[in-house]
Amino acid sequence: MKEDILTVREIAEMLKLADKTVYSLVSDGEIPGFKVGGSWRFSKKELEKWVAAQNRKASENKKARSDKSKYLVCLLDLQGAEPITLKRNLE
Repeated sequence: MKEDILTVREIAEMLKLADKTVYSLVSDGEIPGFKVGGSWRFSKKELEKWVAAQNRKASENKKARSDKSKYLVCLLDLQGAEPITLKRNLE
């Protein structure tokens, strides 16, 4: 059970963040955590679920941006603009 509960320092190392950033994220409810006697603790399983959810969101956002770019290229191409110019402007 001891390995299933992590400290701020362990989370910071795991996520390659500063301790202060972990405190900020957990205080804002961005990452799942709970307090024990005034100290933040984290369930390893809950944090792994959170990381997986963040990866899914990042993938979905990347796909959405890609789809949006394709739509803009097609739209401008219909209006006579060159897709290469648009791509440079989007990046």
